[in-house]
Amino acid sequence: MLIFLLVTPNIAQQQTKKDSLLLLLKTLPDDTNRVNVLNELGIMSENGDIKAALQYDQTALTLAQKLKYKKGVDEAKFSIGHVFYAMGNLSRSIKHFKQVLNEAEQDKDSTNIALYHWKLGIIYREKGSFAPSLKHFFGALKIYEARKQKVKQANTLGSLGIVYKAQKRFDKAIEFQRKALAIHEAFGKKYSVAIDYNNLAEVYEHMKQYDKALHYHEKSRKIKEHMGNQRGLSISLVNIASVYNALDNYPKAIEYCVASLKIKEKLGMLKDEVFYNFSRAYFGLKDYKQAIEYGLKSLKISEISGSKYLTKQLTKLLSEIYQQAGDFENALKYYQSYKVYGDSIFNEKKSRQIAEVEAKYQNEKQAQENQFLKKEAAKNEVLLTQRNNLIVAISGGVLLLVVLALVLHRSNLRKQYTNKLLHTQKQEIEGKNKELIQVQEEIQTQHDFLEEKNQQISSSIKAAEDIQRAILPHEAKMQRLLKNYFIINKPRDMVSGDFIWLGESGKQTILIVADCTGHGVPGAFMTLIGANLLDKIIRIWNISNPAAILDRLHKEINTVMKQDEGEVISGMDAIVLSYYRYESKIHLNYAGAKNSLYYYDPKGKGGRLHEVKATRKSVGGEQNEIKCFENHQFSLSPGAILYLGSDGLQDQNNKKRRRFGKTKLRGLLSEVAQRPLAEQKQVIEQALDTHMEGTYQRDDILWLGVKL
Repeated sequence: MLIFLLVTPNIAQQQTKKDSLLLLLKTLPDDTNRVNVLNELGIMSENGDIKAALQYDQTALTLAQKLKYKKGVDEAKFSIGHVFYAMGNLSRSIKHFKQVLNEAEQDKDSTNIALYHWKLGIIYREKGSFAPSLKHFFGALKIYEARKQKVKQANTLGSLGIVYKAQKRFDKAIEFQRKALAIHEAFGKKYSVAIDYNNLAEVYEHMKQYDKALHYHEKSRKIKEHMGNQRGLSISLVNIASVYNALDNYPKAIEYCVASLKIKEKLGMLKDEVFYNFSRAYFGLKDYKQAIEYGLKSLKISEISGSKYLTKQLTKLLSEIYQQAGDFENALKYYQSYKVYGDSIFNEKKSRQIAEVEAKYQNEKQAQENQFLKKEAAKNEVLLTQRNNLIVAISGGVLLLVVLALVLHRSNLRKQYTNKLLHTQKQEIEGKNKELIQVQEEIQTQHDFLEEKNQQISSSIKAAEDIQRAILPHEAKMQRLLKNYFIINKPRDMVSGDFIWLGESGKQTILIVADCTGHGVPGAFMTLIGANLLDKIIRIWNISNPAAILDRLHKEINTVMKQDEGEVISGMDAIVLSYYRYESKIHLNYAGAKNSLYYYDPKGKGGRLHEVKATRKSVGGEQNEIKCFENHQFSLSPGAILYLGSDGLQDQNNKKRRRFGKTKLRGLLSEVAQRPLAEQKQVIEQALDTHMEGTYQRDDILWLGVKL
């Protein structure tokens, strides 16, 4: 009775959380948040409704792929393969994980490469295919060690320990499990600690140290029970039943099997291990009918799921049961099946090692035979020469024999010297070859390291690009406030030091274009600081006067960047413009920090391009504090065009190192001012591309044209 009370803790809490997620799901659009909720529901359903878990995971994968949401795609792919595994469909799980592993290798995604190696190692181990299991586990461990990911190293060490247990290498299994346990305890990973306890218990059970086995199984069960993990709890219960079977306490074994079976039936889990232990218990009680019934049920499931290791144990057990029941025909039948499965597991486990050893042996043997034949040929040639010389010497007399002996002696000395020299040279060449191989391996290691670091840096910069894009005015806001405009935005690197700020203060529209010190990542950090400070100045402190905005921004940057202490001298040049429509005119107020404002009013005097010059003072850093930012107030007719931007365009050089220049820029704007804005943008970009041909971009370029 006590066991049944233990199998349902925290279910109410789990169901409450799941119900909350289901309610949330109904309110979410098809975005990344919906993907995250679907993935979370899939994980939660693995411990209650395995078919629902698969449906949630597949829906999450489809939506994440549509949104190009990589994190959501990765989580859904792993969960789908894990659900197939939990359902006992090992072949389908292997096929799925091999496919996603291949995709990860093509993308050089080391994080998922390691994860899929680790999961394939688990599935192959479940099938009793130890050689591919070890291959995948060591593949994962190599990546985790290189990346110094301790917890994932521990997970893989524990998995390797299970393989060693199955190979009956118990000392090795305990060593790896204790290494895994030490890391998991250090990092506070409770469920992983529970798994390590379970694995140690199974090793001690195989070593017939049943007290230790029960001790560790109970520690594992209590953790899973406290966490409300029903799937893990069902596994602990059947493992405890296995120990009681080994202790010949069959009623106790049946009690724990019944408790485990109740959970497995509720969760839709495989019941082969439970039926196997039912069969063992009833066999011990000499109830051969029920022992055979449960044994056949378990065998049917294990053959479908592809679990060769369990199938081997079942065929052996059924053979023994039939033998005791007097059914020798079936006893022989299952004993023969047991031998077949035993040989299959051995072949899968050892065939590759044996093939490699045999190939190496054959190659070395062939090399030795070739060397022996060459030596024999050389010896035969020398002997033949000596015999012919001997015949000539005998026929030529004693004097000729003496002369020939002297010649042979000198020839032998020369040959010895030559052989010694060749031997020395051979050793030197072999030494140099080893050094070259070592250098090549070091270079490859450094290349792999640099490639991984480059990928990490690229990912970080891509994330910075997404963050920077998020702080810039979105298209809907630009359309609402500016209506008719064009933007030319050409960052020198992935992220830019130039940015646009757009907002409202009362009836006024405030438009700011800023050019921060530097470019790339340093410039991008300054854009985040600048945009945040402008939000505070305009939206919180309600400052809308352009000169006052620049003055306040200057002071805030000095404070934030600790420039009074000489820490950093970064700042920015900027154009600040506020305007509003009144009656038939648009009234503008402009202040600039080094960057001028250009405008064209077709109804104004002269109908030409005008420049409103900026104050020769930057924002931030060491500046002439006596000089103040000045406002320029003027009115324009509807249809007038404003041009404002950074100095990156006019400072861009061509291959002759000549700048685009302010004069050329003014001429270009005068030329295109009467054309549609889309055509103006195209002409300006084409002029810039022609000017830059054969050289590289020096600075970030940001220009904005707005038709009032």
